[in-house]
Amino acid sequence: MRVNVVYDRYQHHATRSGYPRLAQGLARHADVRRLAPGHPMVIPGRLTGWMAAHAGMPQYGPRSAEFELAVAGRLALGSPEVCHFFYAEQNFRFAAAMSPTRRGVIVCTYHQPREYFDWLVPDPRWPASADAVVVVSEHQAQFLRETVPADRLHVVPLGIDTAYYCPGKRSKGHRLIFVGAHRRDFDVLFEVAARCGELEPTLRLEVISTAKRVAALSGLPNVTARWGVSDEELLRSYRSADVLLLPMLSATANNALLEGMSCGLPIVATDVGGVREYVDEDCAVLVEPGDSQGMVRAVMDLIGDRSRRERMGRASRRRALVFDWARVAERQLDVYREALAQPRAGGVSARLSGIRLASRKRSAMKLH
Repeated sequence: MRVNVVYDRYQHHATRSGYPRLAQGLARHADVRRLAPGHPMVIPGRLTGWMAAHAGMPQYGPRSAEFELAVAGRLALGSPEVCHFFYAEQNFRFAAAMSPTRRGVIVCTYHQPREYFDWLVPDPRWPASADAVVVVSEHQAQFLRETVPADRLHVVPLGIDTAYYCPGKRSKGHRLIFVGAHRRDFDVLFEVAARCGELEPTLRLEVISTAKRVAALSGLPNVTARWGVSDEELLRSYRSADVLLLPMLSATANNALLEGMSCGLPIVATDVGGVREYVDEDCAVLVEPGDSQGMVRAVMDLIGDRSRRERMGRASRRRALVFDWARVAERQLDVYREALAQPRAGGVSARLSGIRLASRKRSAMKLH
């Protein structure tokens, strides 16, 4: 099976994390190629700009158009192969309509919770035009079932490199770690950091986030805040911590959550979105959104009970192994096989948001 993967790495993801790691797991079982965008001589340079202007998606740009043209080129060969958009919220818009008679299949993975998804993908017909839609939590599947046929919608969880993210020797003292910026609840984080510092002056919180967030938190006496750390520094920070603290506004899946679990950390997090699908009560304490006092209590209870921390840490590691990329890749391959065995998603792809394929061809001809 040939699998063409389409993605750009998000800068805030560690090199050892993020969805591109799936490609390595797939490569053990399939011929995996990363499609690189480019401008063949037969494609006018202004075409990608036209596609970006008419996409109606806030994160869709000329590079996204280049990706889609590369996919259309592969599908035009008539081979029964897979083209998988790893981050479909920003790269998938026209490819299905450009390939109405394809023998290969288009697979799209979506990662965002509904409040972001509806902004990034304003027309539900676009995901429905793919041959298979993958989400990383049942929380997402619930709202996508409104428009995507049930036989084309699949839940395949986010994975983690459990060989790299593994437990190490803990440092002395009481240490919390917080990682990330996207959809994090920094108001709650600030309150929890301040209150825990008052209750236990020896407690230290390490924050790894963006430069802006680091500057805002650096004033707290018990906080060490950094940004732009290497993969090796991030791993050392996880290994030296006692508890992973993750106050969040929303989530489907979360890289930091899986990284901390894989390093054997007990979790204190907000009970939002798909978080509960990745952790259980053996490894995590979940609190209601906005409940800073509940999060403080959870942290202080764990800090005061070393045996419980160690027990939860072992449970975290066991739970993380369920999401190892090798296992996730096997589930993803099942999606490919099922999609290749089904009729292609026709009908819907013939017209997207009132823009016909014929109109795009005429416009492309004018750009020559």
